Amino acid sequence: MLRCDLVFSTNAKVVHPLLSGEKSLQLLVLNFLCSKDVLSISYALEGGSKIVSDSDIINQGNNLKDFVQTTALGKYRGVICTDEWFDVDPEYASLSEDVIASMKSMYDMGCSVIFAAVMGVFAAPRQISKLFEIQTDWELTAYTKRSVSLTQKGKSILGDSFPFENAYLKSNFLSAPKEELLFIEYIDPGDYEDPDYEDYSVPEPSPDSPVVIHFSPSGGCVSYFGFVNPLDVSYGAILLKLLNASIPGV
Repeated sequence: MLRCDLVFSTNAKVVHPLLSGEKSLQLLVLNFLCSKDVLSISYALEGGSKIVSDSDIINQGNNLKDFVQTTALGKYRGVICTDEWFDVDPEYASLSEDVIASMKSMYDMGCSVIFAAVMGVFAAPRQISKLFEIQTDWELTAYTKRSVSLTQKGKSILGDSFPFENAYLKSNFLSAPKEELLFIEYIDPGDYEDPDYEDYSVPEPSPDSPVVIHFSPSGGCVSYFGFVNPLDVSYGAILLKLLNASIPGV
């Protein structure tokens, strides 16, 4: 996501003078860099994304709300936050509440808010449901491997960021209302065919999904991203689609 941001955002700067006007080549060069180097370049070039570390947030202390107000609200289309903030030591509980409340403020202003399952905190999906006033609670149901495919909603939002008919992968899986699911378990009927029996049954797929999304009346949206292995799917491509989900036609 940061690689694309450095090249294609409205605030993008040339990564190197020799690459001026060569956006596809810039992206190719960035693809060869490790994540640490990409982060360093993003800091140096002040790309369209603002990266705020845990230490940055902790240093703000009681000024966190003002910090978010001046750096995010009305200026960015969305925010990605990890689920670590739902499981903090007692001394950071108040700060955690402010961080999550700030995410809700952005959501209310029409932004896209994404919670990425870095820790897989069991209670996080239910807490997100309560905070964002989702009528039916999201529940973390499994941390396992399954074959999944896109739902119709998933195809409309994620498009070619998930370029597979189905894929076998490991993830945190959530239960949520049908209209909020972007994936569903893929069941291959061929796996259950038995030439010795005409009457064989194919099980119903589990509806639990690694990515779910909820849209608010104000136009904002909140998502849960449960994938755990970037070799299974393109984190950047999917997160970009989710960040743009609150913007019609993008």
